[in-house]
Amino acid sequence: MERIHLAVNSDHNTGFPERVAVVHALRTELTAAEVSAFYGYLRTSTSKSGQDTEGEHWLRNEMMDKLVQQATMPPGLSDMLVAVYHDPAQDVVMRDYSVQHMAPAYEKVSDQEKSNLRDALWQAAGETDTSIAGTAILAMLDIAQTEPTMDRGRLADTAFKLAADDRCGELARITAVQVCGRMGVEQALPIVEQLAQTAQSIPLRIAATAALGDIGGTEAVQILQRLAESSEPRQALAAQSALHRAQSASVKQAKR
Repeated sequence: MERIHLAVNSDHNTGFPERVAVVHALRTELTAAEVSAFYGYLRTSTSKSGQDTEGEHWLRNEMMDKLVQQATMPPGLSDMLVAVYHDPAQDVVMRDYSVQHMAPAYEKVSDQEKSNLRDALWQAAGETDTSIAGTAILAMLDIAQTEPTMDRGRLADTAFKLAADDRCGELARITAVQVCGRMGVEQALPIVEQLAQTAQSIPLRIAATAALGDIGGTEAVQILQRLAESSEPRQALAAQSALHRAQSASVKQAKR
């Protein structure tokens, strides 16, 4: 416990950079006592810390990183992540971080723990007013690359519905559009085309532009050709890159 004492027991005279450095310096496996101390710290809401919130988020994210990087997954890690997500006393940033860390933890836990993580992620996908829904579907997409029990059809449908929902928070909607592109959700193509051309938010318009290149198709190429000449330099650059991907995909398909 001596090597993590400063990280989890600050006397308020030590800055967060020094406390984060303590976590970074942990080059060997965490002991059971150290894992327990991290769990206890993370389960305590940031509102009770009385310190700089951004610094707390930084430190706690580093702790979660260190936990999921362990060669042998610490017992109870998935339960801790789910508990932090479900805890209404935790602020939205920490709840989002817990969802984000479910994906790297997933492959190292038991079947029952995997089921619990999937349940939490599907629930998180319904929190559309913050970034949490987007973080959840992105985590599930990562898991689906190697996990056959992850329902890709349901995931694609969820991403499509979020992308099409004007009431969805911008951050979650941007991620949903990106996931539609990565999954090649053709059902989402009309929505993505519309957002790429008319969305008021530049980041959302750029995300939709990139997704057009991922989904591809003749109509998408035509739209990207127009957007590549956009007076908005960020979208023009995104359109040029997306156009290259879409055209390359078309060439590959033609050769088959």
